[in-house]
Amino acid sequence: MINDLIYLLLSCFLSTTLSAQVQVYVDDKIDDENIITLRIDDEMPFPDIKVLLARDIPFEDFTVGITPYRTQANFIITRSAQAAGRIVKVDNCDNFPDFQILVNDDEAFPDVRIEFRDNSSFVDFLIYSEKTTVSEQEIIACLLPLIREKAGK
Repeated sequence: MINDLIYLLLSCFLSTTLSAQVQVYVDDKIDDENIITLRIDDEMPFPDIKVLLARDIPFEDFTVGITPYRTQANFIITRSAQAAGRIVKVDNCDNFPDFQILVNDDEAFPDVRIEFRDNSSFVDFLIYSEKTTVSEQEIIACLLPLIREKAGK
């Protein structure tokens, strides 16, 4: 009985502390042609995916927040390409990127609606950054698999 209780408590503890985290390296100076290249901008003629990223939006597909705690994060923006599980090149000067993503806070008919929340305890996904600031482009690059899934692309 005691062994079962210890096993149950230990498994609950390990499942909460060892949650799946994706480490993402985002940069524009990557010279590997095997890496996904994104163009993320607020103006472009024919985007592949249109994203609404804003606060207090109705009918969001998912919510995201920034956390100061690495252990709570679902996605980690890392400074090291070697530590990253996924590497994304964001280059707005590339004429032929793999994906073009239009990001606005007032997009009329978006493919994906993402609500950014300040309160990190009530979000679907948390992002931690090893950098001092997080850009909109880094958030979109981090969430790329989720965005592609919701947009069906």
